[in-house]
Amino acid sequence: MKYLLVYFSLGFWNWFSAGETESTSLATSVFDSIKVSSKSIKSWVFISDTQAPLIIEKCFLKTKHNERATTLLLQHIKDQKPSSIFFLGDVVNLSYLSHRWKKIDAFLKTYRLMGIELQAAIGNHEYLGPAAKGELHFKQRFPDYHKTGNVFLFDSVAILALNSNFSKLSSAEIMEQDNWYQATLLELNANSKIAAIIVCCHHSPYSNSKITGSTKAVQNHFLPLFFSSPKTRLFLSGHSHDFEYFEMQSKSFVVIGGGGGPHHPLRKDKIAQLSLASDYNPWFHYLQVSYESKHLKLQSITLSPNFSTFYIGWQKELIF
Repeated sequence: MKYLLVYFSLGFWNWFSAGETESTSLATSVFDSIKVSSKSIKSWVFISDTQAPLIIEKCFLKTKHNERATTLLLQHIKDQKPSSIFFLGDVVNLSYLSHRWKKIDAFLKTYRLMGIELQAAIGNHEYLGPAAKGELHFKQRFPDYHKTGNVFLFDSVAILALNSNFSKLSSAEIMEQDNWYQATLLELNANSKIAAIIVCCHHSPYSNSKITGSTKAVQNHFLPLFFSSPKTRLFLSGHSHDFEYFEMQSKSFVVIGGGGGPHHPLRKDKIAQLSLASDYNPWFHYLQVSYESKHLKLQSITLSPNFSTFYIGWQKELIF
């Protein structure tokens, strides 16, 4: 029952902010949504759900110095000096409030001064409250953001960032993103220079979280083309504040919602999806992905329970 209260409380916020996004509709085309990196980048950091817990979440879910954990994660990423960082949504808990961005803004400024490229997929917390203002604040921090999807090219790897907030998109915008997604995959599959495609969005197509579960709209809109594309290798998402790894139709799905939100309990009953990393589910973590000839290397970087160190808690090589 308490998990349902959290779910419906957040749903109320979504209802409250419904219909407020039209003024910031950021329509895109296949052409103006392509971002080609000027650097030779073959490794990336992905992190999701760095938002501080909301009061309603603190009432019903376990917390563990979450905001301090987020600071340690972002600091550790800085110390690693990555070339590129992708935030997979829910960067802050209430995006429309400028002061909620204060800590994140300090890190984003530092990252940019270091020459680190920053990209993002939008999450549901960016739309909570006055949605248009929340989306605007998100766009100001991540100017390459397009409401109906964009693609980033890094040498032999293409990374697609999609908008999985279907309740915040009009029917026309959903169709626009679907058509763009199909056209972009066709173009990338025909490009001999592209060896691998990574698709990411905020909501997880598969998750055993008792709070969020799997997202059927993501399954319906994004997975048919993902499964049929010969070059798509990896699907990354958050929303579920857990680490989960699934393999479906010989393709990999990783849930990386360990950026600082309250940890989600996982269902373990008969209808649970089969996670191939069921023995690994730390509270706080981020993902490093690197590309070498014909394979992607994934490493989940974990913050220890006593917050004293970081270590590689899980890793996987995807060979193709």
